[in-house]
Amino acid sequence: MNYQDDADLPQFPSEAACEAAAIDSATLKNWISRKPSAVMIGENERVKAGNKTTYRFSLRRVLQLTITAELVRLGYGPGDASLHAARFTDPEPGSLPGRTAHQIGELYRKNFTLLLIYPGGHSDVVNVKADDAWRIVMRAGLAAGRPPAATIVNLNDIDRHVRTTLGLPLTARDWAV
Repeated sequence: MNYQDDADLPQFPSEAACEAAAIDSATLKNWISRKPSAVMIGENERVKAGNKTTYRFSLRRVLQLTITAELVRLGYGPGDASLHAARFTDPEPGSLPGRTAHQIGELYRKNFTLLLIYPGGHSDVVNVKADDAWRIVMRAGLAAGRPPAATIVNLNDIDRHVRTTLGLPLTARDWAV
């Protein structure tokens, strides 16, 4: 099927979302049925047909599902994983002081977009050059002090995988090394 490259258009059926996230439909149903849900589904992504609800997910939601699935594979619970994934797909609008802004659910135009998750539940999306030392990457987040460890998710790879699976064009990148 030909999908549009629109982050907010509800167009992807559950089967396509599950394929991109490498999860089965039972896992998706489990995450959706949780209270609170482990997936941030917008009203425009729910399709009612009588007593049955089906879904048409936006690219933003498929990205959130895929990041959540990756974090669950790393040992995070679905609820926490989904909240961390939402730091990329659904953050508060506006940029933080000293930070380059990027569109919600989209990669930074240059370099790598990383999701950093620190002990204690804090996470942040940062823009990092390929040759940045690990100390700079760890300091890039907003976590208090200098954390000794973090989970790092390369969102460029997640985006590339999702776009390839769904047949969407890859985002043009400016790589500064």
